[in-house]
Amino acid sequence: AGLVNEDVMNVYVYPNYQDMQDAVLYEASWTGGQAYSDFNIVIMGLSDGNTTWDQNTVIHELTHLLVGHFAFSCIGTLPGWIEEGLAMFSEGGLDTGMQSMLDQAIRADTLITLRSLNGGFSELPDKANLSYAQSYSVINFMIDTYGQPKMTELLIALRDAKPIDEALLEVYGFNTDGLDSIWRESVGAAPI
Repeated sequence: AGLVNEDVMNVYVYPNYQDMQDAVLYEASWTGGQAYSDFNIVIMGLSDGNTTWDQNTVIHELTHLLVGHFAFSCIGTLPGWIEEGLAMFSEGGLDTGMQSMLDQAIRADTLITLRSLNGGFSELPDKANLSYAQSYSVINFMIDTYGQPKMTELLIALRDAKPIDEALLEVYGFNTDGLDSIWRESVGAAPI
């Protein structure tokens, strides 16, 4: 998207997830990293030797900082599916486990409505992982189908404090439910 931040970004790395979670007031038990775009800070815990996972966590959280700076609005926050979907997209795609989880949810018709993913993700690890996978898939669909410039336009509209449905209508011609419907069709899922 060409997002650039010329300020110093600080990444604080803890030896494991538990130490990281102990350092903050509250995070879900599955949290491995957190970005604070107001302060240009990322905190993260290291996995148990999975360097690919650790590298992807850095990419994921730095993307949150970049998107947070670019789309900052005093009025509100970005929908969760956009924030997390873009961060997952920057990692380069889903791992096989998350892809399998998404595929299973498509087959079993247990996808989460996109409107439900506007807010924070579930405390339950499986539901949270599905939320991340589904958000990635929606963002990937939007960028593949409509191009990166449209995504940048959407972020600008949200930065200008437009509600998500208004911003989607302005940039893409559909609202959240319309996007949910065409994305589901694109992945072979049952309609809402």
